[in-house]
Formats: sequence, C-alpha cells, structure tokens
Amino acid sequence: MAIGTFHPEIEIWNTDVLDALEPEAVLGGLVAGKRRTLKPGSHRQAVMGLSWNREYRNVLASSSADTTVKLWDVTSQHCMLTLNYHKDKVPVVRFHPVEANILLTAGYDRVCAVTDGRSPANGTWLALDANPESAAWDLAAPYCFFVATERGDALRFDVRQTAAPLFQQRLHEGPCTALALNPAAPALCAS
Repeated sequence: MAIGTFHPEIEIWNTDVLDALEPEAVLGGLVAGKRRTLKPGSHRQAVMGLSWNREYRNVLASSSADTTVKLWDVTSQHCMLTLNYHKDKVPVVRFHPVEANILLTAGYDRVCAVTDGRSPANGTWLALDANPESAAWDLAAPYCFFVATERGDALRFDVRQTAAPLFQQRLHEGPCTALALNPAAPALCAS
C-alpha cells in the first residue's frame, strides 16, 4: 500500500505484516539526520496523488503540490522520471487501466494532460473550467476519461476529440472529491 503524506515523501506499507511500526520503504523525503535536505528525486512539497501501474507493479506515479509528477521504481526506491508540464498543484494522477505507458494528470492550472511515459513531451492537453478533484478512466471506452471538479461537475473527455468535453453534468452542489467506475458494470459511476 502506498500513502502520500504532507511531507514530500511516499510511504510503502506491507499489508501482510500485522501491526507494523514502520513502512517497508519511503520514497523521497528528508535525508535521515540532515535537517531540510531532501533525498535525490524527492518532491519538494506534499504528495497529493498516487497511482500504481497495473502491468508494471514496481512502478508508482505520484503528483504533488510542487507542480511535478514523478514515476518511481519502488524496487530500487528511486525516481525514474520527473514531469514538469503543470503550472500549479497536481492533485490527480492515474495510469491507464490497459495501456501501461499512458498517464492522465490534472492540475489546479486547470489542465488535464494525457501523456505516454515513453515520450512524455508529446501528449494531449485539455482545458478545464474549474480545478480538478478526481479523475477516472472510462473502462468501456479506452480513449475516454472522466474528471470531477471543485464545482461538483463531472466531465467526460475523448483524447481524440479535444475541442470540448463529450458531456458535462453537475453531480454535487459542492466539490466532487472522488469518482470511481465499477469494473463489473462500466456504466455505473460513484461520486
């Protein structure tokens, strides 16, 4: 299990160990015994989002208040890649459920980015009209994804048609902080 913290670190816990006192590993964070010195590759501010890669189980993506997205090798506990294309905090990061190299991110700069980890400078950038809170890939349509916003809206995008969302609907009167689709019934969404 991976846990992002308000410190610039990610704790990796082994759920097979009962009553563990310490995490199995810590990705990034402060160097032990040195005040205000960060480990190489570490985020500089709070970790806001995490996503495990389903195909490559040792790869974890993290997003942060420092505007970066990082890809980590959990086995070696090192940052493999840092993506710097957002201009504000990044609360959303999601690996594609089928295409292991595709990554969806959304930041408070009101931009969604869909990029390929093999060529992260190339991708699709989509504008939002509110800050994102959550996102989920559409399990029934591999080119589509949903984004939930601070206004309580859910938007559905197709990365092949970037002019406007396919649809937008108000789900809540306040922020829609979580969005999930049911793998057994892809038309069923919880928010």
